[in-house]
Amino acid sequence: MAARVIFCFLMLLSSTACVAQTPLHGLISGQSQRADVEKVAGKPVKFDSQTLVEYQPQEFDPKTWDKNIAKMYVQYRDNSPIVERLELMLAKPISRADALTDLNHSTAAARQPNLPAKAAAQGNTGQHAVEYFAAPHYIVITYAGVNTQSGVEHYGSYSPALFASAVNSLAGPGAPAAMPTSASVSRSGPVDLSGTWYSQSGCCVYKITQNGNQFHWERTPPESADGMIDSSGSTFSAQFHGPPGNGGSANGTGTTTGMAVLDSAGHAVAIKLSNKSTLSRTPTSPAAPASSAAATNGTVTGRWSGNWTNSHGASGQNLIMNLNEQNGTITGDDNGTPIVNGRRTGNVLTWENLNVANCRDYTVRAEISADGNLLNGTYQVNDRCGHQTYNGKYLNFHR
Repeated sequence: MAARVIFCFLMLLSSTACVAQTPLHGLISGQSQRADVEKVAGKPVKFDSQTLVEYQPQEFDPKTWDKNIAKMYVQYRDNSPIVERLELMLAKPISRADALTDLNHSTAAARQPNLPAKAAAQGNTGQHAVEYFAAPHYIVITYAGVNTQSGVEHYGSYSPALFASAVNSLAGPGAPAAMPTSASVSRSGPVDLSGTWYSQSGCCVYKITQNGNQFHWERTPPESADGMIDSSGSTFSAQFHGPPGNGGSANGTGTTTGMAVLDSAGHAVAIKLSNKSTLSRTPTSPAAPASSAAATNGTVTGRWSGNWTNSHGASGQNLIMNLNEQNGTITGDDNGTPIVNGRRTGNVLTWENLNVANCRDYTVRAEISADGNLLNGTYQVNDRCGHQTYNGKYLNFHR
């Protein structure tokens, strides 16, 4: 019965009808909204955070749900009713073979190719092995133990953007193994990366030319690289050629890995690199003019210290931020974790801290006082290991 339930659940995530009694018809991560969920699932039984909501089988049709289905989590987009992730938790693990059989019934019904025998990427969250099945599926399978023989413990259906973020968090600089070169994603040939791409941090513009599975980019500020798309058709590795000061090392050489984020038609709409950069085919919006208050508050460069709290009731003092500001770009570290995608617009700072403790991604928004001497802000945490999101505040930071 549990396998049948999962089969129906995943068919519905693919926007394909299942048996009539299923209450999840039409729910699609990245498209469905809270009202759609509550129309078929009823009211939540628990709010784990402002965005993570728990539903339980008792609230569903008993003909569809059996005792092996423990609960379902729905993660909503921050400040939005859009569903980012649906997670079906099992009370008792099932085998990988049974799980893939169910998934392939689902993909066939949705007129999609079967999931490949080998996932696009593998990793772990604490003591749990995880497999990531890329476009058009965006499915994540989590196991009860450190290997796939331990049995499938829960399934996740992710929005394309959240899936790309989860996969990209596996790979840091110098760790190309997180994107296996033997990955297999069902495609007819390599994805087309050619064209102009823009860094979402606003720092750079990439011009990519491609011939088959080989490509070359020229970047402004200057940097060049040659890469090869692997057998998956959408993941790749690339070798930098400088000039000195770029490409991940002092002499301009180095390597990176990456993954193309695809739309439903298989076209590349974003590129995620292992240095946490995201490239898009559209440029970032120009920075808004600085407010009169921001014009007087000067650079934020310096060592800042202050307090923090979070929505779990935890708090701390004397947290250290080392901030560097140059032409609207913010770099440095937040409590020792590197700042990425840092920007300043007027008196507002935004940045991310990724893969903290191999589990947590932070999105930060902070404001500088008019005299430039006080920083206050908020942050949201996506805890992949704990399968939850939560919020916090930065309070009274001074240099």
